[in-house]
Amino acid sequence: MSGHRLNIIPRQTFDFTYLAAGASQTHVLAGKIPTARFTKAELLVRAHTVGIDSAGTDASITVDVVNDASTDEDPNATFLGDTAITDAEVTIWEGTANGAFALAPLTGDFGSMVAVRVIGLQSTGTAYSLVAEISADLILKEG
Repeated sequence: MSGHRLNIIPRQTFDFTYLAAGASQTHVLAGKIPTARFTKAELLVRAHTVGIDSAGTDASITVDVVNDASTDEDPNATFLGDTAITDAEVTIWEGTANGAFALAPLTGDFGSMVAVRVIGLQSTGTAYSLVAEISADLILKEG
């Protein structure tokens, strides 16, 4: 089974500390990734450094893969799925160690195109430090 590794984001810092308590923000890292000819895919996320201090609450940074239905008929619009493809997400929490990595298989039907997002979710009670230096690859396999 041959495979292709797409570097979605090189090592980069994502800082969501500025978000108000309970707020979230989503950034599309890569979109319109063609997947029609592939039968399997995996999301690989590396947490190079983690600076999440949420006093044990629910603050997190998530990298996920969603369906992308963009079209040339409306090239300035983004048509992305609302939720991650089944199992296609990696969440970094306060307890995630520096140097950790996770491999998440895309187990649902991922269709002809996908997009990769990063989502910062600030804790609900009080805003804390919410920063991580991460990198991510998408591994696509044929056959």
